[in-house]
Amino acid sequence: SQSPFSQGPLVGPGGYSDNEGCVRLLGGAPLGIFRQLDDESIAPGASDARFVAAVNATHARSPFLTPGTTAGGGGGKRLRSEEGFAVRHYAGVVTYRASEEAGGFVRKNSDLLDISVLEALRNSTEPLLARLLE
Repeated sequence: SQSPFSQGPLVGPGGYSDNEGCVRLLGGAPLGIFRQLDDESIAPGASDARFVAAVNATHARSPFLTPGTTAGGGGGKRLRSEEGFAVRHYAGVVTYRASEEAGGFVRKNSDLLDISVLEALRNSTEPLLARLLE
């Protein structure tokens, strides 16, 4: 049987791409990829490898996730389950690779405020802002 990913972008009735499944995969509750990243980012011993392996395991049956492949389907290097995953967006397959050199998923998701922004907020004359940052 031919892989559904070799057929190009998913196209719904009327010729438009139905991206609802992809949106649910990325942001859906309770196990969307963004929520999984948030959970992993605050867990003790958080790591990109553990996050990526969890995404691949949780969404292995999703037609919008292609674990172990890179963009371009079979022409790219195969990824181990802890190395990355590919999401089938409306415009094609996009590979997300765990890479400490690129900053890593977990580290980039730390949501730290720049120190200058933090200081500006702390010095605000708005009482609510000052209270939030006490």
